Amino acid sequence: MENQDLLKKILEIKDSRLDLLKETLGDSHPLLIHCVVIPSKNAYDIYRFRGDGNKRKNGKWKGFEELVPALQRIDNCNIRVVVINTQAIMFFIFIEDERFNLIGVLFKEKPKQ
Repeated sequence: MENQDLLKKILEIKDSRLDLLKETLGDSHPLLIHCVVIPSKNAYDIYRFRGDGNKRKNGKWKGFEELVPALQRIDNCNIRVVVINTQAIMFFIFIEDERFNLIGVLFKEKPKQ
C-alpha cells in the first residue's frame, strides 16, 4: 500500500484517538510517512521497554499507558507501525495489519523553533 493511500485509510477510521492527528494535519500534508510491520510480540516488548524509559525520564511521548496494555492483549499477528511526521507533532499509529484495526497512538510535540 502506498503511503498516501495508507494515510487516507487511517484518516477514515472513526476513533477519538486519531482526533489530534486529523486536527494537526487539517488540509496540509505530513512531512514524512514511514511504515514498518512487526510481529505483535516484538511490538509489545519494544514499546513496553520504550514506555518504561519514557516514564523514568519524564519523556515527552504520550499514549504508552494505553498502547502497551493493548499490545499485550493482542494475539499473534502483525502490527503495522505508521510514523507520521507533521510540522508540530510526530505520531506513531499502531494498526493490526490484517484487519486494519487501530490499536493505539503515540505522539510527541516538537519543540517550538
